[in-house]
Amino acid sequence: MNDRYSPSKINAFDGCKLKYKYQYIDNLESDITTIEGFMGSRVHEALESFYKLVKNGRIESLDWLSDKYEGFWEKNYNDSIKIVRKDLTAEDYFNKGKRCLIDYYDAYKPFNQTKIVETEHYVDFEIKKDDDKYSFRGILDRLDWDDKNKNFEIHDYKTTSKLMTQGEADDDWQLGLYHVALEKKWPDAQRIKLVWHALSFNKEIISYRTKNQLDGLQEAVIKRVKEIESCNNFPPEKSALCDWCDFQNICPLWKHPKEMEDLSVNEYKKDPGVKLVANYKELQEEKNELQEKIEEIEKSKKK
Repeated sequence: MNDRYSPSKINAFDGCKLKYKYQYIDNLESDITTIEGFMGSRVHEALESFYKLVKNGRIESLDWLSDKYEGFWEKNYNDSIKIVRKDLTAEDYFNKGKRCLIDYYDAYKPFNQTKIVETEHYVDFEIKKDDDKYSFRGILDRLDWDDKNKNFEIHDYKTTSKLMTQGEADDDWQLGLYHVALEKKWPDAQRIKLVWHALSFNKEIISYRTKNQLDGLQEAVIKRVKEIESCNNFPPEKSALCDWCDFQNICPLWKHPKEMEDLSVNEYKKDPGVKLVANYKELQEEKNELQEKIEEIEKSKKK
């Protein structure tokens, strides 16, 4: 096997091997979009549109950026988008995305800190060690050139509700691999700055990589790719992220519960799985009663 890899592909394997199989081996297309992913995509699109103009010296207003975001939202939103958290609505997520853009705009105007090289920039590169060689592809949210300090900056936008720690940033594979890609493309690059924009918190997290760290990263990546290519068993792994999975409706861990949601009360009670659970419950209750009797007998014997 000599597929092209990506940081997201490796992360999928680490998170759940069955999801990896569905997505990258079976090439299944998901019909599920979560509201978090939808909101994040619209924020990315708005910033991409904005920075394409910044690259050419045109700075649009905050109203322009907000209108762009709202237009992308209205054009793409539909009622099939999955909202996992029942205490929140689509409007709540729309407002959250808009707040992310407002805070970001206020923090970085007049947008003259660096020169924009590319937005949504594809990078193709190879990871090599001894006789091992693997092809990779990634997408940089934004690539900048800092003319004052003479270094590149790789920017990544995050709209998640979890704030990345400094340790997580320093260990991150994705931007670390993009650092490797840029060094191969521009060998004279002296220093590359990795920047995560935690938009929900209006906070920057910054990291740098040493040569030793990059060498260690490439070794770890090659090891993980070999593990993927030798894998013959792809079991599902249940976690807190399952409700946001694109393939929950066909996953064997969740398929039966999802089918049960659509049954009437009578159909539900007739289902073999439901009967089995009910029978198990009765046996467990009987077992508990017997256990109490045994304990009473043992107490009597001791007396």
